[in-house]
Amino acid sequence: MRFSDWTTFDKLRSDAPTEGGLFQLKVKGGLLTYPDGKSAMFYYGFAGNLNQGLQNFRQKILPLLEVNEEMLYLRWLATEDREARFQNHLNSFHSQFGTLPLGNEMLLQKQSQQEKRDS
Repeated sequence: MRFSDWTTFDKLRSDAPTEGGLFQLKVKGGLLTYPDGKSAMFYYGFAGNLNQGLQNFRQKILPLLEVNEEMLYLRWLATEDREARFQNHLNSFHSQFGTLPLGNEMLLQKQSQQEKRDS
C-alpha cells in the first residue's frame, strides 16, 4: 500500500476514493518549525470515507483553524486499519519532532477552548 500522489483541494472531487483511510496535509513551499526539527507536515487525519472526510476537513476544519486551503497539499492512503495507522503516524511524528503536527495541535486547542466555553 502506498499513499496517493500529493494533490490540492481543488482536484479533490475527482480524485479521492470513497473507501476509508488515512490522509496527510503538508504546507506548500516551506517547512514548519517544531521543537525538535522542521517538517512540511501540517496535519494527519483519517476517515471512513476519504472523499467525504477530506471535504469535511476542507469545509469545517480549515475555516475553524483559519487556514487557507491554497497553502496545503494533501494525499491519502486507502486502508482498513486507518485508526491504527493514524495513531502510528502521530506517535512517530511526536517522537521525531517533539509535538503533534501544527494542524492537529491547533485543532486540539480550538476544541479545548470550545469545551471551556460550553461548561
